[in-house]
Amino acid sequence: MCRWFGNFAGVLAVVGWIALVVLGIRSYWVHDSWGYERPVVPGEKRWGGNVSSATGTVEAEWWLRPDTGEAADRESHFAHSANWVKPDLAEARRDYARSLGGFQLCGVVLARREFDPRPGGAVGSSMPQVVRNVIVPHWMLALGGGIWPGVWWMGVRQRRLREYRKAHGLCVACGYDLRASEERCPECGRHFARTKGDGGAGTA
Repeated sequence: MCRWFGNFAGVLAVVGWIALVVLGIRSYWVHDSWGYERPVVPGEKRWGGNVSSATGTVEAEWWLRPDTGEAADRESHFAHSANWVKPDLAEARRDYARSLGGFQLCGVVLARREFDPRPGGAVGSSMPQVVRNVIVPHWMLALGGGIWPGVWWMGVRQRRLREYRKAHGLCVACGYDLRASEERCPECGRHFARTKGDGGAGTA
């Protein structure tokens, strides 16, 4: 059961990693954007955000607004758009990232901004809200996202190699032929115990 679950999680991780790589390549030609807004409930805060992928980077932005007296709207709003990347989009996104301030290192941006259009407040939005931004290069997501699939694949390969060596009378550690050996591998010194049906090999 545990092995089945691990294999299932590993396959999902591989599929997710491939999707990240494809999205990263696609971002140089297509600007994808996904947005979501929570329903308006009088007396409650409203939140929403969007994720965009373009020119080799992913930007996530989410905002939180206090009750602004908007009319009730029980429906949430989700939208997706895809447009061809314009020649000046890469420079525009870099300028926008620099303007956010906050923490910036190797293309990663973490920023938090507060807007208050009331007199004396921080101007920049038509209504008071807190906005958080995260920008990460696609290559960094692909590199980080590939760790678990790589570890899983190495584990699967090692397990199959051990099973193959055991079934063919080889040392599970170094692959030396153990059919003429007793209790210890002459090559690496690993102890083993013979069992029926293991092709003459044993288990350490």
